[in-house]
Amino acid sequence: MLLKIEDSDRAFNNEISSTKMSQQELDLVKKLFAFSGGQHSGEASPELGTAYLVMGQYEKALSEFNILVKNAKQRVFAAKNILRCYIGMATLEDAILQYNIWTVSGQFSYDDLAKVYSFLQNILIKRNSKEFIPKPSPEKKAKNEKPQEDEYLDLLSIKINPDNNDRKNTAISLDVEFQKGNVFSVILPKKESPIIEMMKAGKTIKNVEITATSVVFQENCLIAGKRVIKKGPQKGQSFIILKILES
Repeated sequence: MLLKIEDSDRAFNNEISSTKMSQQELDLVKKLFAFSGGQHSGEASPELGTAYLVMGQYEKALSEFNILVKNAKQRVFAAKNILRCYIGMATLEDAILQYNIWTVSGQFSYDDLAKVYSFLQNILIKRNSKEFIPKPSPEKKAKNEKPQEDEYLDLLSIKINPDNNDRKNTAISLDVEFQKGNVFSVILPKKESPIIEMMKAGKTIKNVEITATSVVFQENCLIAGKRVIKKGPQKGQSFIILKILES
């Protein structure tokens, strides 16, 4: 049965020789570990990097893993072993420095960096280290990047203040009838004809109070469309389509 790499410090055991590894030793270590996929000529090898690491050839192992970490499929595996190399060389501060560089490099996804964080944090705890490493933060969208549809909260209702000088400025509440991302619809009762007249396509309604499943917030909304319902139980009412504008 092929041996698996254990999550222990045996790779860093001081009894492992740091002298030059012979081809026989290299072949032996490569046979002891199971890896999926083969090595392509000219590419870094997870087998070779692991062999160097296990045999105490930390600098050579670093050379292999520093190339492998550029490969998204090997990134977490390589990153953990890079940290193992630094720890094996008794340079914990270099391991922490490398992790801090990764946190700002943009090279790692949140999920991958979280795995590396957990790995290094557990090592620090085990070694009773007081060193602090920053916990990864969930990825944020760029300001000009539109959120995906399923990232929006479920909207329940809205409250608007009519902009009409002919009537008392009384807020009205409307249930959200349908929602797709940041676009939703409401139905205005026929009795609210002054508001219906005010709501013209292309106009922006400011400070709409929006109630979602877990929060109440205010945003400006664009009137994307409006029409009078001609048939059905809502006949005579007005169908308004609104779009939440980004702040």
